[in-house]
Amino acid sequence: MSSIDAIQFPADSILDCLSSPSFHANKPVIVHEDRIPSDVWTAMNWAWRIGDFPERKVEIIKLRDVFVSGEGLVFNHDLNVFHRTITQQIPDHIEQARIALKTAIASGNLKEIDGPAVLCVKPGWGNYGHWLIEMLPKVSVAAQLLPDANLKFIVPGTTGLMNDVIEDSLALIGIDIERLIKYTPSPMRVRELILVDGLTAHGSYMSPLVFGPLDWIASQVQPGESQRIYIRRKIPAYRQFVNEDEVCEVLARKGFTIVSPEEHCFRDQVSFFKGAKQILGITSAALTSLCFCGPGTNVTMFYPSVMPDTFYWFIAEHRKLKFKDIRCELGGAPKTHNAWDGALKISPDELLELIEASAR
Repeated sequence: MSSIDAIQFPADSILDCLSSPSFHANKPVIVHEDRIPSDVWTAMNWAWRIGDFPERKVEIIKLRDVFVSGEGLVFNHDLNVFHRTITQQIPDHIEQARIALKTAIASGNLKEIDGPAVLCVKPGWGNYGHWLIEMLPKVSVAAQLLPDANLKFIVPGTTGLMNDVIEDSLALIGIDIERLIKYTPSPMRVRELILVDGLTAHGSYMSPLVFGPLDWIASQVQPGESQRIYIRRKIPAYRQFVNEDEVCEVLARKGFTIVSPEEHCFRDQVSFFKGAKQILGITSAALTSLCFCGPGTNVTMFYPSVMPDTFYWFIAEHRKLKFKDIRCELGGAPKTHNAWDGALKISPDELLELIEASAR
């Protein structure tokens, strides 16, 4: 069997389903669109041009006596992977997860979970944005549809600030820490596994249902006092402006509060975005907190010209934000394997012009 072969869920595995409403999304306003390479533009435009996203089904799946390995991949006892648990994993990742599972079974070093347990892990599981939009909503949907099932929730086993974000966000939607099973890539066997399938497809679809638990979170946090904020990316130290300190000085003089999200707890981040009326920032996971903004919030996001991304555009459209995509030239070699993870260039004069334009 090759690493990309996969199997379908059993016909009797659908436990419940609900309708994800249709929605409309407009192409974003893009400044310096001519800087976007044709292949990058094509990768985004297919989603932009859809316009009307039809109603879809979100399904609750129950699988019995299966294995979880890698970044949320689910295997049966023949070590075949279930197709619909493959999200952003490439064939090499699938094969590595299968080998790890085979090794764990042979050594007897396999964690056993009775369940019922809801799988809330996927690629990007240590990323703030992936958690809020693609994993946390699964917890909420399962808890609402199966209120009497005594569910546990398999969530990313992270550390530090990201662990705090996961626990704090779940507490705000009423999920106690005692109900969490912290997952690492070490394989586990689950006697009764619950999957929530259809809420998102990274880069190509985001259900309106995603925002229910995020609205509930926002309702419990007071809005911040700063109406103009700049989200500064300090960690990791890439995808910043070449002249980052100068940019911060210019924005501070214009009345912007400079916010470094990694210096604030989850509730504070919600508060900053809930209270802001104008937001600027270079694209980063921290900008996912746009989901806590009110309709009409003015958002200017600076993108590397070569970065294909629709994630924040989807959020902006669902939240009815005034969203502007500014494409910037790169100011140096990338610092990761991603071509867009380098420094960005902008002049103070252009920055001031954009601030004035975005305020209108």
